[in-house]
Amino acid sequence: MEEKTFGNEFKELRIQTGLSQVDLGKILEIPRNTIRDWELEKRVPPTYVQRLLLKELNRIKNKIKKS
Repeated sequence: MEEKTFGNEFKELRIQTGLSQVDLGKILEIPRNTIRDWELEKRVPPTYVQRLLLKELNRIKNKIKKS
């Protein structure tokens, strides 16, 4: 079982939304390379940014489910 890291959780949520890294980057106005680096654990945003990003990804996921 994979360790529950920000990168793993972020990637899992992104996949659940059905969005590519490029599409999510456009929505969040974040470069695709940054998203890739987070998912690969090469970079980690500050904790407060992690919380905001995960909250926003959950919001997007729920919005897509309702569509």
